[in-house]
Amino acid sequence: MTRTSFVWSLSTSMSQIQGTTIARMAKVVIQYFSQPALYSSVANVIQKITRGVYFTNKKLFPKNGLENTMSTLSSELKIDIPADVNPIAAKVEVTASLRWIQKGVQDFLSAPFLSVLYGALFAGLCAGLFFATLNAPWFTLAFLTGLVFIGPFVAAGLYAASRDIERGITPSIVGSLRLVIKRKTDLALFSLLLTLVFAAWIRFSALLLAVTTSTLNPTVNAYVSLLSSSDGLITLAFFVGIGLLLTTVVFIFSAVAIPYILDKNVNFISAMTTSYQTVTANSAAMFIWAATIVLLTAIGVATAFAGLAIIFPVLGYATWYSYRALIK
Repeated sequence: MTRTSFVWSLSTSMSQIQGTTIARMAKVVIQYFSQPALYSSVANVIQKITRGVYFTNKKLFPKNGLENTMSTLSSELKIDIPADVNPIAAKVEVTASLRWIQKGVQDFLSAPFLSVLYGALFAGLCAGLFFATLNAPWFTLAFLTGLVFIGPFVAAGLYAASRDIERGITPSIVGSLRLVIKRKTDLALFSLLLTLVFAAWIRFSALLLAVTTSTLNPTVNAYVSLLSSSDGLITLAFFVGIGLLLTTVVFIFSAVAIPYILDKNVNFISAMTTSYQTVTANSAAMFIWAATIVLLTAIGVATAFAGLAIIFPVLGYATWYSYRALIK
C-alpha cells in the first residue's frame, strides 16, 4: 500500500468513526438534558461544520463573517437571541492578567478544600489519561496539547465558586453543581462543540504523523527521528501550526463564554459572540492572558501533573475575574 493510499484510507475510516461517535454523543447529550427536539437540528449543523459549509474557501474571520455564521447557527438551531443581550466589551490594561491571577490565588485561599478537590480531580484525570495512553504516543501528545479545548468546560464549577465568593456566599460543591445544572442545556451544547474541535484535533494530528511514519501507532523512537529529518521537521511545523490555529480559535470563542452562560443564563451562541468581541477588543491583554494559561499549564504538566492540583483552580478562578473585567 502506498503512503498516499494509506493516508486516504486512514482519513476515510477516521471520518466514519468520528461521524458516528459525534452523532451518538450529540443524541445522548441533548436527550439527556431534556432537549430531544434539538437533536436533528444540532446533527444537521454538526454535519455542515464537518463539511466546511460555514467557513469553506473564506478567510477565518471575514468581514461580517462571524455575525453571518452565528446568525445561521442560531436560525438552524432555532435559538432566539434576546434583543436585550447586548453586553459591552470593556477595555483592560495589557497586564490585567496579573491582577486576575492575584484574585484567583485569593479565592483559592478562601476555599482551599474546594479548590484542592477540583484541582486534584482534574490532575488525577489528566494523569490517568496520560499513563493510559503511553502505548499510543501520538494520542498522548494530542491529548496534552488538547487540554486547552476541554479545560474551559471542566472549570465550570470553579467559575460558579468564584461567583459565590464575589457575592459573599460560602462556595460549596453542591452550590456549584446546582448552578451548572440550571445552565445544563447551553453548557452541554457548548461542550459538544469543544468536543468536536478536540476530536478534529486528534484526527489531524494522527494524519500528520501517518504521512511521515506510515503507521497508525508510531513509537517514541519514531517521534525522536522526526527531529533528524526534513520531512519530520515539516510535519512538526504543521503540527504546531494547526495546533496553534485551533487553540487560538477555541480561546477566542471560549475565553469568557462559559462564565457568561453561568452568570447571565444566555444561550451559547450569544456567549461565543460576546467572547469573540471581548478578545478582539483587548487583543494584547488577551494574548498575554493566553500565554499565561499555556505557561502555567505546561508547568503543571511538567510536575507529573501534581502542580495542576493548584494551578488549575487558580486559573479557573482567574478566568471568572477576567470575565467580570471584560464584560460590562
